[in-house]
Amino acid sequence: LNQYYSPNDLVDFEKDFGLPLVPIANTIGPNDPTDPGIEASLDVQYLMGVNNCSIETWVISTALTTPSGNEPFLTFLSGLSNLTQVPYLISMSYQDYEYTVSESYAQSCNQEFMAYSLQG
Repeated sequence: LNQYYSPNDLVDFEKDFGLPLVPIANTIGPNDPTDPGIEASLDVQYLMGVNNCSIETWVISTALTTPSGNEPFLTFLSGLSNLTQVPYLISMSYQDYEYTVSESYAQSCNQEFMAYSLQG
């Protein structure tokens, strides 16, 4: 998706709003802090601002989109399967219209999301 966050911008945000300086605990996947995107920056900054710094925050990103131009949700979900520790909370700010993906792709994504939801 080419949306990145800047750790320096996060520090500025935390200082501007009188928040504790808490860095992102883990970044998995591509991140170019020299080219932060508005969407990724807002996500990171406001998640840190509302979580009271009590939840370890990770950023997990996937490169680009699927060949059909859709969000790489299945790549993201498969990547979670390869982690030894999965985040306690997953927040996503991207979506696909279901009619833009094949039924089998949508079902695969739904099954993976349900499996992670059952983990509590």
